[in-house]
Amino acid sequence: MTERVASGVNKAWPQRAGVAVAGRVPMVGPGSGGGAGGPAINSRLLQGIANASQLSALQVCLDAGVAASYPGGNLWKDISGAGNDFQIGSTSGTDTSDPTFHGSIGGGSPGEYFTFDGGDYFAIAAGANPAFIDAMHAAGATFSWLSIVYVPAGLTVVLFSTEHGGSSRGFDMDYAGSDTTLRLYELNGTGIGYGNTIGSVLINDAWCVVHVSIAEGVTNGSVVSLNGSAVSIFTASYSSPTSGPATYLARLGARGGGVDFTGNGVRQVAAAGWARALSAANHAAIYNQIKSGFGLP
Repeated sequence: MTERVASGVNKAWPQRAGVAVAGRVPMVGPGSGGGAGGPAINSRLLQGIANASQLSALQVCLDAGVAASYPGGNLWKDISGAGNDFQIGSTSGTDTSDPTFHGSIGGGSPGEYFTFDGGDYFAIAAGANPAFIDAMHAAGATFSWLSIVYVPAGLTVVLFSTEHGGSSRGFDMDYAGSDTTLRLYELNGTGIGYGNTIGSVLINDAWCVVHVSIAEGVTNGSVVSLNGSAVSIFTASYSSPTSGPATYLARLGARGGGVDFTGNGVRQVAAAGWARALSAANHAAIYNQIKSGFGLP
């Protein structure tokens, strides 16, 4: 199998992968998020999360610039230690739903990323969602999701989804085309149990860190941030939540079942997920630790 890799990528951005910060946490291994231990991984994202002291309950960590996370092939590997890898596209082989990798494998610069073409997505590879994802639509849900994306103006973006409306169960984070309003939806099996639209959570034509934390039922326990700054702190209360598993496998780039795709030209370099709700201060701390490695302001 040959992965889809684009050539001619602008590599002008400096390489900063895994730069150790004086007096901070040493290089972390894949066991740091709760999985089995292993060798140190030179990841901008994982190291930044460690430096911000936010490894607790980390369940997903994907970094396109790190060979341990994307060594080529058809898996975007989770380096949190939890083993929650994402398959590239709809099958274990190469097909038209595969996002395209740009840059050099293991290059560690902001020039390593994936692009979507309007029909691409990543899907949880294990054939079943991990427990923290299946609990996102349940009563008392507590989780966080971080995405680092570049979105040209006017394009639809699905950051994360396990639902597709109607009678499905799951959670969705997306943007409608030509809008910087983030839409959050919880589906309870009969319809929308919770919905929230939050404006100005994206800057078009620029790399952005979008961070969502939900603590269902907790007054002002949920937060959405853009580039480390809280845009909204709110109460997320689900109506008639269900406890069954999500209807669909988790996807990045499409809603459940592989529909409503992210637009052609959107880029993604990294993602992370936690089985706990991080605070606005936690969001800021993580951003401050990762921004230089991803060429962010």
